[in-house]
Amino acid sequence: MEKAVEARTKESHKRLPSVSVVIPAFNSEKTIGQTIESLKNMDYPQERLEIIVVDDVSDDKTAEVALGYGVKVVRREKRGGCAGAKNTGVDHATNEIIAFIDSNVVTDKNWLKELVKPFEDPAVGATGGFIETRFRGNSALGKYEDYDSHYRKRKASTGSVPGSNSAYRREVFEVVGKLDPYLGEDPDFCYRVLSHGYKAVFNEKAVVHHPQYNDILTYLRKQVYYGWQRTLIFLLRPQSRGVLLTDEHTSWNILLQPFVLGVMILSLLLVPVFGGFAVVSLFLFLLFMMLNVPFLRFLYAKEARLLFFGLFLAIPRAFAYILGLAWGIISFMKVKATGKGG
Repeated sequence: MEKAVEARTKESHKRLPSVSVVIPAFNSEKTIGQTIESLKNMDYPQERLEIIVVDDVSDDKTAEVALGYGVKVVRREKRGGCAGAKNTGVDHATNEIIAFIDSNVVTDKNWLKELVKPFEDPAVGATGGFIETRFRGNSALGKYEDYDSHYRKRKASTGSVPGSNSAYRREVFEVVGKLDPYLGEDPDFCYRVLSHGYKAVFNEKAVVHHPQYNDILTYLRKQVYYGWQRTLIFLLRPQSRGVLLTDEHTSWNILLQPFVLGVMILSLLLVPVFGGFAVVSLFLFLLFMMLNVPFLRFLYAKEARLLFFGLFLAIPRAFAYILGLAWGIISFMKVKATGKGG
């Protein structure tokens, strides 16, 4: 019986694709070890697995720690950010599938098996998995972000995959090109992949555990960045606009909130001059709150006491996105004027 099971296991392992896991790392000496250990402890044949740590000019012993685990380490001579480091990893990868994770995550035992499953369909060019957030303590923001990630969980046939839990066929990089260091690795690259006719598939069973900083300012800075990034993708990538606007991870009611809030703020500024704009402002405020209702209902069902925290965070989150949108427009104008970036 045991020999039969062992034979079937070996046969199934033969059918698994060879994978190069690229880990961009900067000053990650405290976390890179546990990330590599989780990869080595996976239920995946190690002979079909290549682990590549790209040290993006760290100031600490990231490279030395990674070398101690016997993995391939590539040291960059000049900082390139996450996307630049991933491009370097792609250049050094030797296997048929190239996967990406962050240098501070821990993978589930079946992570890679689940992540590569969709590649059984030859039309699939990209896959992604679920990122389970881990927070220090029991903060309201930590729980809020965790519920938000579950609420916005991608569908199986998706418009984008998360940069820190994704995989691509090697041929994709030959057809589409490299990641854009200016626009970042997620979601721009996946949008470009889909615009070339490939499919992207999300598998929620491919789980990595990712630590998060649970402070409001860090959270709002991320919203500014998301607003900037998506604005630039929309303006610089005409071929990706359709995918961006239909990407279920950022649904239409979330995209509308910053615009409604922005017009509401403008109407409030006009109230002292034109009193009638008070009614317009009230209407826009009610519309803004209605756009938040679906998530607030989800939040209330999960943990009722977080409802007021969600209400409190709705306006600053949308305002941060507005700042990102404005920054994105300014950046677009600079790109057009100088030809640099993008």
